[in-house]
Amino acid sequence: MKIRDKINESFKLKKQFEHLLEVAKKAVEMAIEQDENAASAWINDQTKDLELN
Repeated sequence: MKIRDKINESFKLKKQFEHLLEVAKKAVEMAIEQDENAASAWINDQTKDLELN
C-alpha cells in the first residue's frame, strides 16, 4: 500500500470514529431517557452499513 492510500484510509477511519462516538453519546442519552432496547435498536440502525471488523 502506498503512503497516499494509508493517508486516505486514516481519514476514512477518523471520520468513522467520529460518527461512532456521536452514535455512542446519543445511545447513552436514549438509554437514560427511554430504555436500553430503544438505544440498542438505534445503534444497530446507525451502524448497519459500516464495515466493522
